[in-house]
Amino acid sequence: MTREKKRCLIIDDSYDFGVLMEEGIREYFESDVAQDAFTAQQLLSQKKFDIILSDIQMPFLNGLDLAQELRRKYINIPTIFITGDVTPEISKQALQIGAANLLEKPVNIPELVAKMQLAIQIAKEDHEDESTDHELGYIYNLLKSHYYDIQEILYQIQYYHVPISVVKEELDKKERMGKCHLDDPENIKFLGSVAS
Repeated sequence: MTREKKRCLIIDDSYDFGVLMEEGIREYFESDVAQDAFTAQQLLSQKKFDIILSDIQMPFLNGLDLAQELRRKYINIPTIFITGDVTPEISKQALQIGAANLLEKPVNIPELVAKMQLAIQIAKEDHEDESTDHELGYIYNLLKSHYYDIQEILYQIQYYHVPISVVKEELDKKERMGKCHLDDPENIKFLGSVAS
């Protein structure tokens, strides 16, 4: 069974380098190549990409400025910069805008692929953590709206290891019917034993 390839956007004003990169990572990634920031933005509006490989020094809009522009539009795709001139200033700027990595040309393809796969994995884990945080915030706000002694209820939920999904089901029931198992600490204990 073959795994579906991730999608990569390669941005480099050198056509030859873009094609070389595309060929080098072909075994692992489906790629599109853009020779400037404008073309890159068009492609990003049309397709979903898992990672971006970008040159820094390009005409009109350099790679760092493009990355900042994408962040402003809430396009958060892990980006690895590949440049012929890694300076302390460029390293600092890349770090400040959240680059997944910064590599100097010429690149070692197996090393690049490993760094790309790692960057995608980290971005996925960050997104999952963020989703969990949003869900917990939502649950917490619902608990606050229904219960006076929220700290006691939270303590009971944690003490009896009641899964968040079960808490959400109970809160949905509370909104529909006006009562649920969370109303009584003994019932929270019951929910914990049933869920485990």
